[in-house]
Amino acid sequence: MLNATAAAMSRTKEGRGEEATRLHAWAWANQRTMASRCPAEHRDAAFRTLYKWRSETMSRIHSVVGCLFASMAAMATTGCAVEMQDEQRDEDVAEAEQAYSEPTCATVAAVATYNGGFNYTSPTTYTTTDCYKAQAVDVTNYKNGFTSQPGPGYTLHTYVTWADSLPTNEEECNALILKASLYRVVNGVMEFKAERELHGNYEDFGGCMVGPPWGIDFSTLSPNELLNGATHRIVVSARSGSWSSFPTRSFKIQTMWEP
Repeated sequence: MLNATAAAMSRTKEGRGEEATRLHAWAWANQRTMASRCPAEHRDAAFRTLYKWRSETMSRIHSVVGCLFASMAAMATTGCAVEMQDEQRDEDVAEAEQAYSEPTCATVAAVATYNGGFNYTSPTTYTTTDCYKAQAVDVTNYKNGFTSQPGPGYTLHTYVTWADSLPTNEEECNALILKASLYRVVNGVMEFKAERELHGNYEDFGGCMVGPPWGIDFSTLSPNELLNGATHRIVVSARSGSWSSFPTRSFKIQTMWEP
């Protein structure tokens, strides 16, 4: 009787889960297309809202169709394995955060320095002493030393994007991470100003993406931290997974005028 009940619950979970996931994927694909058409200054906000919606709706889908099945599974286990996995995941995240956020990244030598705006593409494999598996790129005389504004209504943007190949399966895609930290020289000291992080997201209709197509746009910060004439630094790490043992991947930092 127990096995029959479990089998029936599994079929119910599978059927409802597939239907809900298909509807969610269709809605996500349409909303993502709409968000990508937003004006540049509103795209990040649109995608942040969209990702929050996706996370919340997927959580509701899995909790509703899976609660009975999960309860049945709990009868056959003590739950120790799950607890141990959660503890290990917390330790791995803490390790990754420490590796990405070393304060010495503000003082290491830059791999490249530009005048006016950024235009750097990293190799696939890299690391920096005292700034593990990351690279620091500097710019002096930001904007003032860049090419002239091409016309009315143009805004200068600085993007950090994934510049490597993308996996074709969901698990590897969702593990990808792109993290960037912005600094600015204030009274001769490189001060931390902002940090942004993107993760891989796999969809049946669109394949693998790391955040929105333009990646991280530091130009949309409020208040604005990319100041005209200032010296800035962007420290970036792109990896195939959050843990420090995962290999690095190529990234790009580019400044450009956009209408």
